[in-house]
Amino acid sequence: MSVIEVSVTPASLPGAGVTVHVAGELDAQAAPGFRAQVCDVLSDGAGPVHVDCSRLRFIDASGLGVFVYLANEAQRLGRPVFLHDVQPKVERVMHIARVDLLFENGLPPRPGA
Repeated sequence: MSVIEVSVTPASLPGAGVTVHVAGELDAQAAPGFRAQVCDVLSDGAGPVHVDCSRLRFIDASGLGVFVYLANEAQRLGRPVFLHDVQPKVERVMHIARVDLLFENGLPPRPGA
């Protein structure tokens, strides 16, 4: 059974955006709930969206799909999205799927790439 925890912290300055903290495993079971929360974040406010991935331990294709949705919808709304502190296992999956290219800061290049 997968467990995903999501919390949102608004920035202290108006228009400075929000930080979405995601923790646990983002798989087919957890993806719909995460997507619903992402929709709420995008529709409620302005400014950049920072995603703290420091506690995201696992992601599968369904989870990647939510990140693709996040990137595309944020671009449509003119809201930049930045990924922060992506764990090595999750980073590798994002690099392989090229999902990292959809975000403002991408991810650091892998050694030997």
